[in-house]
Amino acid sequence: MIVEMKQRGGLLTKFDLAGYESKIDAPLSIALPNGYTIVGPGQPSSFSAIGLIAEIMTGRYLNQTGSPLSVIYLRDLLMAQRLGMVRLEQTGT
Repeated sequence: MIVEMKQRGGLLTKFDLAGYESKIDAPLSIALPNGYTIVGPGQPSSFSAIGLIAEIMTGRYLNQTGSPLSVIYLRDLLMAQRLGMVRLEQTGT
């Protein structure tokens, strides 16, 4: 890696790598109304928005049957996505 950095004019050195420590953050867990739990990365990823969408949609359609492509389903999916985007804007990611 260091050789490639030198060849391409990079600034990374052996000393940079020697002092590097990776940081592994705890994942976010979101419990869904159907009993499942989804797990994903924390901020700055968009997982919290995706989790909110999944939570809204499974809660709303948990006990329903029929075509999932009804107008009502699509409306609710778009609203869930909109709320997810609002959450992303609020968290600054």
